[in-house]
Amino acid sequence: MLEAGEKMRALRRSAVFAVLAAVVFLCMAGQVPNAFAEGASGPLVANASPIGPTKVLVKKVEKGTETLLPDATLTVYRGEGTSGEKLLERKTAGDVGIDLELSDGIYTLSETEAPQGYAKASDIVFKVEAGKLYVKSQGVFVESQDAEEIASNNYEAFADRDDDSFSWGTTPYGKHYYLRDNGGMGEVLYCFNIDLHEPPESYDKGAQIDYDPFDGDVKYTRIVKPGKLIDHTQHPRVSDPALFYQKIQKVIYAGFPNDANGLGSGLTPTEFKTATQLAIYYYTDSIDANTIEHGFQGIREEEGKKVRAAFDALIAYAESPETAPADFKLNMFSCNNGKYQNLIGTNYKQDGLLYTLLMEDEKLPARKSVSVEKVWMGEDGAPIAAPVESIEVELLKNGEATGSKKSLGAGGSWKASFDDLDVKTADGTDIVYTVRETGESDGVVEVAGKKFEVAYGGNMGDGLTVANKLKKAADPVDPVDPVDPADPVDPVDPVDPVDPVDPVDPVKPVDPVDPVDPVKPVGPGDPEGLTSGKANASVDRDGWRVVAPKSPAIPATGDSFAFGAAAGTVFLISMVTALVCARRAKRR
Repeated sequence: MLEAGEKMRALRRSAVFAVLAAVVFLCMAGQVPNAFAEGASGPLVANASPIGPTKVLVKKVEKGTETLLPDATLTVYRGEGTSGEKLLERKTAGDVGIDLELSDGIYTLSETEAPQGYAKASDIVFKVEAGKLYVKSQGVFVESQDAEEIASNNYEAFADRDDDSFSWGTTPYGKHYYLRDNGGMGEVLYCFNIDLHEPPESYDKGAQIDYDPFDGDVKYTRIVKPGKLIDHTQHPRVSDPALFYQKIQKVIYAGFPNDANGLGSGLTPTEFKTATQLAIYYYTDSIDANTIEHGFQGIREEEGKKVRAAFDALIAYAESPETAPADFKLNMFSCNNGKYQNLIGTNYKQDGLLYTLLMEDEKLPARKSVSVEKVWMGEDGAPIAAPVESIEVELLKNGEATGSKKSLGAGGSWKASFDDLDVKTADGTDIVYTVRETGESDGVVEVAGKKFEVAYGGNMGDGLTVANKLKKAADPVDPVDPVDPADPVDPVDPVDPVDPVDPVDPVKPVDPVDPVDPVKPVGPGDPEGLTSGKANASVDRDGWRVVAPKSPAIPATGDSFAFGAAAGTVFLISMVTALVCARRAKRR
């Protein structure tokens, strides 16, 4: 009986073991339905299972940085969109992300509330499948390359000042950077952002690190984010994130200490390290080997010839179409202090890394509020009671009306505030805010039938003021006595019209006198048939005698003047005719 009981117990143990094994297998394969759990950063939720096939770290950060943001409310939904089952809702902390354990399926990460001063991020749709994370981008699920450790700022790095080996000639390299590992030297590191501070110094191979007391402990977070590496540089030579990562990846792969292409042959470790650091700077800081300073001037001299050749070979390989192995990834160590350089590792390790969903919030432009207060004063400047229940003021932005208005006095308060205002314009110029009282013109406003002088004062920091001072009325002017009207002038008697003058009878015209026939000239001597007399006149002219006819008697009538004029005319015509005839006779 004992043997039979023992067999039964053994059979039961086998059955239980088989069931457990099947469950474990299904969990590892991601086939346990509804498996969703939160890791160490929070309690289990929603059909949680202690075994999850894929771990995902969710981090809420400020865009372009690795700075964790607190007070963001994040929600995870099953399926695509926010209408599915809500699996998790958490408010973020500022020191750690949210680690999840997810079974295969599609999920949506949504930010339902952003931290103050930040804009909400867009939803992230992602898929877990066969232990890998895929993020939906432009309608397609793309495998994520981003990984990070759950804990942040848990690494230290140092500059080894105990190593005084030379880059060339007698020039110490001075950039021996290492990750501190178990209180000593870890993997070789390279820096970028050449103008920032190098890691803190150590003079005993990392056993003790000398931190600047003003900076405190300088810590680093290990991340693997190929698409984000460029975001941590200041002057990258390549603008495409994927191509930039590829260039750095190839330099590390072929440089010290990996030396995948044998380019370090004939060089000391320090010489090859110098060439590798310069090649990193070439892409992260866009340095020019022909002009660089920072202790690298010797690369242009004869003593730096070997290092220059290795540098050129590394750049040539990085620019070639060849690619580094797909499984050769880069650890980046992001510093928690903005004064120090970020670092790139040379020994990729998967241990401790989780897939990372990075949800970035964009920091909103700085905003401000401007208060305004109304003051009422009498003619003498002393405070007086408000003559109306309220007045209105409008906000001006750099002197231009904004259309934003506030009522002062409503509810008994003569104060108000314009809130959520831009601080700068799009080009970075500071904005100046002022106010104007509605109805004010040329410094005067009429309120309740009285005129007030308006004075604006204060400033944006302490608040603006609008002071209304009662305008003093002008003394009345005595009216001018009216002028007595002048006595009217008597009208002038009209002048009697003058009798018209009778017209003068016209003078009767004189009949013209018939012309006298010319006297035929006679030969010399006394002309025949002519007798001399006083009435006749004769003129000797070259032996010729012209005898004028006897003048007719002048009538004794009133026509004597006309008759005399006619006789004179006849006489002149006769004389002219006689002279003409005498001249013609002489010519013959």
